[in-house]
Formats: sequence, C-alpha cells, structure tokens
Amino acid sequence: MNTTSLALAAFTLSPDAVVVTFGRQSTYGLLNDDKQIVQDGTGDDVTVHSRELHIVANSLTGITDGATVTVRRKAAATSTAVTYTVRNRPMPRENGDLWAIRLAKVET
Repeated sequence: MNTTSLALAAFTLSPDAVVVTFGRQSTYGLLNDDKQIVQDGTGDDVTVHSRELHIVANSLTGITDGATVTVRRKAAATSTAVTYTVRNRPMPRENGDLWAIRLAKVET
C-alpha cells in the first residue's frame, strides 16, 4: 500500500482542501488557521494566531525558511490566493509521509 498516494488522494478529495503553489510547483493540502486567547505568563490575555499547512512530503521541493507560498481554496472557483511566508523548515508528521509547515501571512 502506497501511503503517500493515499494521503495525496485524501487531500485532493477533501472539501477543505487548498491548492498550494510554490514557484512553478503546485499540490493539495490542508490549512489550519487557528486563533486562541492564552495567558502570557503574567496573567494577561493575548491572542495567539497559528497557521499550519499540511502537505504530502516532498510534493513541493525546495521549501525552506523564508520561502513564499500562495494558498487558494480548492472549493471556491472565485477564491483569491493568499500569500504566506514559510516559518522554519517543514516538519515530518505521521510516518514521514506528511509535512507540517508553519506559515505567516504576508500583509499587503
């Protein structure tokens, strides 16, 4: 059983799928865009915004810290692409077939 192919098929068929573009390369993935209110250690509440992209490992070659990727919702035909900067390096997940990539939104 080829788990990499199964993961890509799952991303492609997911209703929440996004199309990720890096240079001339594109793939499907899932974007977790999460905001939480947490305490900062002194008792004050602060908003923590985290964005993590999940893609099949090695589906986008050359991704490194500081690279720019664009993300577009697959389901919406008229969706606009959003630009993000990669933070740190891709982190292997599960059995190594997936990468988690932390992102920061590029403000225009």
